[in-house]
Amino acid sequence: MLAAGWPVDSRGEYHMTPLQWASWHGNAEMIREILHYHPQLELSCDHEITALGGALHGSMNGWHRDSGDYVATVEALLTAGAKAPKLTDDLEASESVRELLHQYV
Repeated sequence: MLAAGWPVDSRGEYHMTPLQWASWHGNAEMIREILHYHPQLELSCDHEITALGGALHGSMNGWHRDSGDYVATVEALLTAGAKAPKLTDDLEASESVRELLHQYV
């Protein structure tokens, strides 16, 4: 749909963009494809989190937390320019994602 011209930052349920949904699900392959279309990385949804925030939260609480590739998802977003969060004790992210974040702070 993006190749056909659909707006990359269109919003659906909870005002989430395709990038935010793919992040929440830990779908790194879809993230990499969406990034080709230059989405806005710092948009917030109704939950007041960005795509990166959705990936962090999803790595602990998402529907696909056991099968999603959250490390690759977070890495793709950070490489694309998403702002890395501060590593605090209360940051909600899986241990493997937290290990990756240490490289970006």
